[in-house]
Amino acid sequence: MKYYYDKRRIEMEALVGLLFCGGVAYYIYIKYTNRDMTNIEVEDSFVYEDEGSGFAPKSDALREIEAKEIAKNIKTHRGLEGLQNKIDALGDKMDEYHFSEKELMYEKTEEKQTIMEMALGYAGSNPYRYYYCEDLTIDTTLAELKMIGKSISVQKYNELNEEIRNVFDVICLEDAENAEEANELAKDYVLSEEEDFRDLVSYRKIIESNETDREKEKKFNRLVKKSEYLMDELGIDPEDDLSPYKQYLEEKILGEKISVLYPMPHARVLVKNGVKTIEDVRALSDEELLALSDIGPKRLLEIRQYLATAR
Repeated sequence: MKYYYDKRRIEMEALVGLLFCGGVAYYIYIKYTNRDMTNIEVEDSFVYEDEGSGFAPKSDALREIEAKEIAKNIKTHRGLEGLQNKIDALGDKMDEYHFSEKELMYEKTEEKQTIMEMALGYAGSNPYRYYYCEDLTIDTTLAELKMIGKSISVQKYNELNEEIRNVFDVICLEDAENAEEANELAKDYVLSEEEDFRDLVSYRKIIESNETDREKEKKFNRLVKKSEYLMDELGIDPEDDLSPYKQYLEEKILGEKISVLYPMPHARVLVKNGVKTIEDVRALSDEELLALSDIGPKRLLEIRQYLATAR
């Protein structure tokens, strides 16, 4: 009986010892496996060769190519932030390599950081949003005026046709942190005087409305009389017997007639003398042209030179 219990005790002690050894072995395995995984993660982040492989610095041209390739993929502010975080992490690694006297790895990391910093500079110039940038004139439509001070996303810009894209300019990632800032920039870039802009919007609302001429004239005269900007842009004479609206209509009709002769020199003068088409000009002799009001020898020569080349 005693032999039986001694044998059982020995087996139990062996089992406990085996379990203890197994536990120690598992602990060591987990510890070193996790440490190795951490090391692998760091190495994968920087993709460097072994310490003993040597180091040949890249040329400035190659650094620039690599930096531009990295920057090309940065489309958002989050991407810029991520790139900055990588630069900061590289700085930490440089400190670590310096204190552990791994100067070769320090040099490799320093080069990588330099390339990343170059990439950050290039990435800041990548498009963030676009804004309407056409110069404002009296003929700018109400639909176009409504785009002033409002930016659009890169995706929406890319959906526009080529002709419309030409009237948009870019706001870069480094210029604005969010859409609100981009809109403020767009407004500042396009507008010089907000009061003039408001007058222009009010003017276009009147002109493009479906109201009767009588209703338009009443609103038009009231607006233009208090706006020096509209007076100048429309060529309104406050001393004229005609109301501002009637002057506007006359100028509009005159402009339509001038457009028929454009780009002939002195088209306005010719139209005011009753000339309507290029054929009318061709039919007039030099003496007849000189007989017209405000046509002298110099203007006659310029008109004849244009006709000689015009189809």
